[in-house]
Order: sequence, then structure tokens, then C-alpha cells
Amino acid sequence: MANFNRVIVDKNFLRKKLVEDEEIAKSLSRFVDNSIIARRGVTTGDNPCKVSIKISSDEITISDNSGGIQSKISDKDIFRIGIEDGQGIKGLGIKKSFFKLGNKIEIFSNKKRCSRKFALDINLGSEELASQSENIAYNPKEIEGTTIIITDLEKTLLKELGSNYFYEKVFKNLGRIYSKFLSKGELVLLVNDKEVEPVEIEARKINSCKILGHYEVTLYKGTKEDASGIDLYINDFIVLDRIKNKEVKWNLLNESKYTYTDCIVEISYQGERSKYEKEKDILFAEVIKFIKENKVYFLNSTIIIQYSMPISKVEELKEYYEEDTAKAIGMKGFDKLYEDYLNNKANNN
Repeated sequence: MANFNRVIVDKNFLRKKLVEDEEIAKSLSRFVDNSIIARRGVTTGDNPCKVSIKISSDEITISDNSGGIQSKISDKDIFRIGIEDGQGIKGLGIKKSFFKLGNKIEIFSNKKRCSRKFALDINLGSEELASQSENIAYNPKEIEGTTIIITDLEKTLLKELGSNYFYEKVFKNLGRIYSKFLSKGELVLLVNDKEVEPVEIEARKINSCKILGHYEVTLYKGTKEDASGIDLYINDFIVLDRIKNKEVKWNLLNESKYTYTDCIVEISYQGERSKYEKEKDILFAEVIKFIKENKVYFLNSTIIIQYSMPISKVEELKEYYEEDTAKAIGMKGFDKLYEDYLNNKANNN
């Protein structure tokens, strides 16, 4: 009879494959998402979900008022990586964030009749990941909820913490990610005891429409300082964050005389995620069509003039006009022609 043995996946290999190059706000958002989802059904504007994030060079702490972890959920469920549910692979979220942020995570669930602690330390044990769980005493003086503590922070994160604009970026990005919940008062989010405010798109609104009957689409013209692309919110959770890849058919916007580098689209949808997955190709095709219907707003303000001339003539002019480049000579020539045009126009009038 054949023996069946476990195939070991090295934890460092696993970590390398899961970690993404992303802003810290994105990594933190997966924990906040879980808090919002856990409290779904009781959250209102008068009774919001409250999440507090504290960041220091020693640890990151995320705590909420979402009632703690249900008794049926085990450490195996929490730390399991990858669950196929017929709609894709799930169960990667907090693991991706944890691997990005630090090396040790402790989860404390303060829940009446079922208070527990879960832990995972990358540096402990063999080459495989090994989680721990234990029952702990319920603290009636503390609100029922979950506290997550991440320690032994990653060196790249510690380097970011030293940046002058680190917290400014965190507040801005979290404010954008949770703008819908924050605006409705359904979420109170604190970072180092300072409240995060909703961040809306500040670019000029051009037009809006409803696509497929249930996608609210708003088109904006930004500036060079704004990142272009599509923001998609499903049930107020941000799913696409300024995305402009082939998935959203952004490549179909390549047109001569037009630039979409300052084009911003926000899509809001309330409904089943499965429905969106089935019709997203049609949705984005219609979104691109909508942008093109308003392309007059994205007409290039400049044009590149290219032509060839004998190099000897160009070199003579460079020396005569004391210019270093052929481009400078071309600009002088154009300016002179345009000046002559304006003078003739004035004389004829």
C-alpha cells in the first residue's frame, strides 16, 4: 500500500509569491474590510463600525467593535491560504497584508463565552507555517471586538515610516478607499487617534450616466497631478483603485489627437459581486464607449511636429543662433512663422 505524505511548501517561498508591491493603506484595508463585514447587519449611521489603527516602529495594532470572532471559526480557518469557492480563490487577504507588514501576528478576540487568541510567527518552527490558538479570559470592561497586533515589522515598512509624507499618504489613501462608508457615517476610522476623513475626487466633473441599469458612472477630467484610471466600488468597498489595464479595456483609448492621461472614472454598484463578474466585460466596453462620447474634453492641447532636414543646414543654424539642439532651431523657425502670420493678419484687418 502506498504511503501518503504531506508536500511541504516553504513559508518563505509562499510569502514571496503572495506579497505585492502596494501602498501600506491597501495592506491595512484588508483588516478594516474584515471589521466592516463582521459587523454587517447592525451597523448604521447612529451605530457605526469603529476601527482604530495605531502605527509605530515597534508594532501595528488594529482594533474594532465588531463583536469578536465567531466560535465556529478556528485558527485553521483564519490562517488557511487559498479557498476555491467556484468564483475564484479566496482566503488570501489578511495573509497577504500580514506578510507585507511584519513577521508575527497575534489576534485577540474579546467575545463573551468565546474569547480566544490566535498567533502566527514566521520565524518560529520549521520551514512550514504553524499557527497557535488558545482560550483566554473575557474582559467585560472592554468592548466585544477583535484586536490584531503585528510585530517584527518589515524593513521596507520601517523605511517608509521615516518618510515626511508617510502619514499624509496613509490618511489620504484610506480616506479614498473608505470614502463611501465614511461619508454615510457607517465607519469611524482612526489612525494614531486621528480621524480619517472621506476623500472624494476633486477633478472637474464632465458627465455621468447609468450603465446596464445599475452601474452609476461619473467621468472626470483631472490634471497631470491626478492618477488616471477607473475607481470601482461594489457595495461601497473599493474593488478597482485607479486601474487602467486591459481588464478594463483602457488600451482601447489610444487615439491620435487625444490624450486620456487626465481621465478619471468612478463606478458605483450595489448588488451581487457574482453579477458584476458575469457582466464586467460588457460594463467596461460601455464605459470606454461613454468616455469616447465625451472625448472632446480630452483633446490634446499640443502636437508633435516631426520632419527631416539636411544635417549640415541644421548645424549651420545651431552655430549662427547659438543653440545646442535641432529642436531649439525648429522651435525658433515655428515661432518666426507664427509671428509673421500674426503680423500679416493684423495688417489685413
